[in-house]
Amino acid sequence: MKATLLALVLSIFVGAFAALGAPGAQAQQNVCKPNPSPVSASDPSIIVTAPTAGAAVSGSLHIAGQARVFEATVSITLYDANGAEIVSTTTNAAEGQVLSPFSKDLAFLVAAPVPACLWVFEVSARDGSPVNVVQIPLTLGAAGLPSTGSGGLGSSGHPVAWLFGGLAVAGAAVAAGAWLASRREA
Repeated sequence: MKATLLALVLSIFVGAFAALGAPGAQAQQNVCKPNPSPVSASDPSIIVTAPTAGAAVSGSLHIAGQARVFEATVSITLYDANGAEIVSTTTNAAEGQVLSPFSKDLAFLVAAPVPACLWVFEVSARDGSPVNVVQIPLTLGAAGLPSTGSGGLGSSGHPVAWLFGGLAVAGAAVAAGAWLASRREA
């Protein structure tokens, strides 16, 4: 019985950890759809320096880089894993005809951690379609979840520290119940 109970506790722990995702597991998943108009590798019109692919962020996202785009307008859209728009905005590069810096803080609200795809792009002056699209896979965290700080298991931004604590308490309660049951049988 003790071995079965221990196996049950371990399977609950492993299952819960896998459901939430090992640190970085969701961020490693590329949720971005096929790029309709990637930037030229040899002469990019948009270079994004922040955030980096696979980053985990909560509540607000800092976007920065350089762009050479029509009328210096940089478009930004954040999509969930299903391709639904979460938030969309624009910002301006310092100049329009040469690579010049841009940055934008983008607030978002999600109810639970979700994989997402950030698009930083130019709107075509010809037909309004997105061109020179830079796609960045991210994991969005729900604002207000307990912080895991930096380093350790929570360094990817996943709220796993509270999961470990809760599972430890639950495991201890199950083990105590098993111990009491074995004492009654004895």
